[in-house]
Amino acid sequence: MNDNSRSKAVTDRLGLLSRLASSDVTVVERFGATAWADLDQRYASNVQRAVRKRQRDHMAGRSCAHAALARIGRDVPHLGILPSGAPDWPKGVRGSITHCSEYVACAVSEKSQTDWLGIDAEPAEPISAEVAQVVAHGHEHEWISRAPLNGCILFCAKEAVFKAWYPVRQTSLDFSDASLEFNAEDQTFNARILLDGSLNLRGRWDVSDGIIATIVAQAGPS
Repeated sequence: MNDNSRSKAVTDRLGLLSRLASSDVTVVERFGATAWADLDQRYASNVQRAVRKRQRDHMAGRSCAHAALARIGRDVPHLGILPSGAPDWPKGVRGSITHCSEYVACAVSEKSQTDWLGIDAEPAEPISAEVAQVVAHGHEHEWISRAPLNGCILFCAKEAVFKAWYPVRQTSLDFSDASLEFNAEDQTFNARILLDGSLNLRGRWDVSDGIIATIVAQAGPS
């Protein structure tokens, strides 16, 4: 890859989730050297026994989180860590972090504007038949049969749904607990939560330079 191609790839990745987010959601994205240049050492103790990659991902994610919170005027000296491993966001804030390969991102929003918020990024690679059997259920198998990357899009979308669900309901979801339908034309999806038949979470996805990104961000009853 020449310098111009690499520069465009970096630009595309750095705008991936920002392009998907509404104006109510603030996104900070970093890629490559910029993702690891400002590791937040305040959080080194959280992952001191983890492998080096996990340490870097954790600290880079927290660094993005503080940058995103600062943009909405809600930064705090330190983000606590919940039993789930997720950040303990400031009161009145929804937030979500993801990291994939050399890409790391954080999205935040005021709860008054966004009740449900989850993001995820994954390498744009087909999933195996074994993974598909775990992730896909019912009509979702037909979706993943249409194109090689659709299985990964399904997985990534469900991860974003799970991240949006957990902070609100404080329970985990299995892959079979959310039924997703996709609109390939506008790259949106709808997730019906089977544990709550009245709840539908809507999201968007995009694929750029080897990364799939998904976001769920919406207001509504919790």
